[in-house]
Amino acid sequence: MTCREISWLLAGGGPLPEDAAQHLAACEACRKLTALGETVVPASLSAELEQRLVTAATQALRPVRPLGPPGRYMAALLGAAAAVAAAGIAVMGTAGWTANGTLTRAYFVTMLATGLAAAAATLSRMMFPGALPRLSPALVMAAALAAVLTGGADFPVRHYAHFGRAAAACFSIGLAHAALAGAAAALVLRRGLVLARGKAAALAGLLGGLAGLSVLFAFCPHLDLGHYLLGHASMTAAATALGWALAAGYERLLPRAHSG
Repeated sequence: MTCREISWLLAGGGPLPEDAAQHLAACEACRKLTALGETVVPASLSAELEQRLVTAATQALRPVRPLGPPGRYMAALLGAAAAVAAAGIAVMGTAGWTANGTLTRAYFVTMLATGLAAAAATLSRMMFPGALPRLSPALVMAAALAAVLTGGADFPVRHYAHFGRAAAACFSIGLAHAALAGAAAALVLRRGLVLARGKAAALAGLLGGLAGLSVLFAFCPHLDLGHYLLGHASMTAAATALGWALAAGYERLLPRAHSG
């Protein structure tokens, strides 16, 4: 019998077999380990301390409604993003949609619809602890942002007056819509128990960014690569990063709030 086998037997808590005596006679380390186990006294709780622990663990409990199926929350997330995008397009107009060609429209409609659906589906499953997402949140974000950047290939390089002002205006418009859609997504996520808050917040930011990008694509008539990258694509990435940063800041504030 070896020292490892003796350790396993002691960890199991059962009596040592007869053939362990020969090993214990020759191994001082195992004799000390066996003696140490014999001197350990199981801890016991007094009735008063047990009641205090039960009270501390249960006094803040409150009834909650059970969660529905993930598809319900996916539909809610998509509905929130679609409502923000539709309202923005109704207010801002569709000059950009008219100015773009058929292939460009097809690419952006497909890209935006796929990105929004993937983000909403992944977020809805992250609301359920133990439910494995069908797609990795990091993969969804990387693929969506790569597709957004690839969309710039549809636009030529052009120069015009007030380039910086136009890019800043589109960035602000898109980010404002992204904030509204992201806030609506956060309200939906509060119904569940999200453990990976940073990833979920970044995905909610991406969802909002894609909603804002939908508004910009329909509204903005500036069809040039520089404007698209600075005013449209960078807005989507900024919305994603902003979601992660807000979650990280919230996590850092939690210990202070509990200690205070």
